[in-house]
Amino acid sequence: MGGNQTIYYQLLASFKDTYANFINTLDEIINDDISLAIREVHSLKGAAANLSIPDVHLAAKSLEANLKSDTKADLDTFIKTLSEKLDESFDVIDKLTTESKDEEDTKDEEDTKTKAQEQEIEVKPKILLTEDNPINQQVIIEVLSGDEFFELDTADNGKEALAALEKKSYDLILMDIQMPVMDGLTAAKHIRDNERFKSIPIIAVTAHAMKGYRELCLNAGMNDYITKPVDKNILHAKIKRWLSKSTA
Repeated sequence: MGGNQTIYYQLLASFKDTYANFINTLDEIINDDISLAIREVHSLKGAAANLSIPDVHLAAKSLEANLKSDTKADLDTFIKTLSEKLDESFDVIDKLTTESKDEEDTKDEEDTKTKAQEQEIEVKPKILLTEDNPINQQVIIEVLSGDEFFELDTADNGKEALAALEKKSYDLILMDIQMPVMDGLTAAKHIRDNERFKSIPIIAVTAHAMKGYRELCLNAGMNDYITKPVDKNILHAKIKRWLSKSTA
């Protein structure tokens, strides 16, 4: 809704508040001070004209002319007509202002929802999956698919992972160990040597389950270790654990 329209509806509401009891007091004013009654009706006529309420404007104009006349013939009829036109205008004003408020409430709800969605997008953690095997890569993607908790990118080897880190900020890295070009252990050491990336959690994802391999990964600078085939629940738990630590 435009600002001018909102102001107009506010003026309509003010008009109703001002003249809601007008007819009830008009009889008393007419009896006590006809000049004051004429001024009050004239003021109502002007307000109705300014707010484009033609029926009230015409009824007030007719009543004003009647009050100024010598005979004041059918005065009650003119007052009754003005009363009816005011009541009709108040019904329309109530409808307009209610619709206006509903529209504003709906817009506020939509704005709030949009802001919440934008904030959710802004704070969504970003994960870099580094895995050279397309099948293994797809398996992990499918394991994590449908989870809107984070955003997932991929790299095919350690060198690509380092390049990706230079272009974009990541909150966590899933790192395969045996890869061409640059293996995961070497990539992890390079990451830890860079001051900007030292705090990014790295979870090793490897087929090696032999004793001592976990320590090898940790010594290279990785934070945790998970073996293939990847268990969905364990992977989710580790991701959320390390993301919560990195944002704490």
